[in-house]
Amino acid sequence: MKKLGLTFLFFSIFFLAFTQDNLDRNTIVGKWTAVGFSANGIMYNIETDSLYIMPETYDEFKSNDEDTAGLKKYFRKEMRSILPFNFNFKKNGNCTFENKDIFERATYAVDEDKKIITIFNATSGKFMNLEVYMKDNNLYVSNGNTNSLAFIILKKVK
Repeated sequence: MKKLGLTFLFFSIFFLAFTQDNLDRNTIVGKWTAVGFSANGIMYNIETDSLYIMPETYDEFKSNDEDTAGLKKYFRKEMRSILPFNFNFKKNGNCTFENKDIFERATYAVDEDKKIITIFNATSGKFMNLEVYMKDNNLYVSNGNTNSLAFIILKKVK
């Protein structure tokens, strides 16, 4: 199982490296809203209420007698619990973040080579490094926890 997991991780990284769209400061300017979630070979799209499971992950679920309907219900509930989930990146380096419980103003910087957006919240004095990449005009954002391989998928709305 470990060997399969490492093979999957290698091909995932390889696939992401060669299928990403260009990411730069100008690309991310605008308002982005959450439309999905991707983690460990599973992708859920809230707009279409669709679930995609990579074959390796699906085989693991089948062997554990888990059903995809329950998984889909779980992701739907999790996504709706955080919506709305929006980032608004402005040209001047300011940004806002909001979900149903939070509205924060901050500044941001983009490291195009490392594919990291650093957000600084002056109110709390905290920095947040988000790993990001673009694919099919969507922005995939992770909190940098490489153990989880989880991304929130954002779509530009304006």
